Amino acid sequence: MSEKISIDRIDEIMRAVFHQLKEMGGKARGRDILAAIESKINLTEYEKEKTKTGTIRWETHIRFYTIDCAKAGFLQKSDGNWILTEKGQNPLKSLLSFWLNHSHLC
Repeated sequence: MSEKISIDRIDEIMRAVFHQLKEMGGKARGRDILAAIESKINLTEYEKEKTKTGTIRWETHIRFYTIDCAKAGFLQKSDGNWILTEKGQNPLKSLLSFWLNHSHLC
């Protein structure tokens, strides 16, 4: 049986992303946000593994889910920057329900 990153874990990491983005003034490069939270989120060995394409699993997942956050209006992505929108200022209450409604993406 193969491991997966659960939707609850995605929610936990995405909350860390939004908290970090807010702490960084609402705009930062995606790679800087991921670097800042990496030591804070207690990654499992599975999450740290490289995928078949050579990318790091947890980073790939988070970059993928930020696309949905952008589509939902929580953030904007432009030239490598992630920008917190007004709607994204307090998405933390609604993120889990958002993921659960989009769990087909997992």
